[in-house]
Amino acid sequence: MNGFIKFISGIVVILAFYAGAAWFIGHNYLLDDGDTYALIYSAILATANIIAVFLIIRFTFNKDSKTFNKLFLIGYGIRFLILLGFIFIVLSSGQVNNFTFLTALFILYFIYQIWEIVFLNKHFKQDSLPI
Repeated sequence: MNGFIKFISGIVVILAFYAGAAWFIGHNYLLDDGDTYALIYSAILATANIIAVFLIIRFTFNKDSKTFNKLFLIGYGIRFLILLGFIFIVLSSGQVNNFTFLTALFILYFIYQIWEIVFLNKHFKQDSLPI
C-alpha cells in the first residue's frame, strides 16, 4: 500500500500545480464557462486515466514478462479507446471550449506520463513494486 500512497501523492501534487495554473490562467485570460468546464473535465479524464494505469500495472507487475507486456499493451489500447470515447462525448456536448479542453488534457496527460515513467523506473530498478 505504500507504493499506492506515493503514487497518489504524486498525482495530488501534480493536480495542485494544475489547479493553481488553471486558476491563474482562467482568472486572467479565460472568461467563458466553457473554458472552466474544459479545465475541469480534462483534469478528471487525465486523472482517471493515470489511476487506471497504476491499477493495470499493479495487476500485471508480478507476471512473467510475456504476460506483463501483453496485458499492459492491451490495457493501454482499451484505455486509449475509452479515453477517445469520452473525448468525443465531451467535445460533442458543446459545453466546453474545444481548444482549451484538448490543450489542457494533452498537457496534463503528458505530465502524468512523465510521473508514471519516473515512478516505474524507480521501482523496476528495485525489481519490486511496493504496492
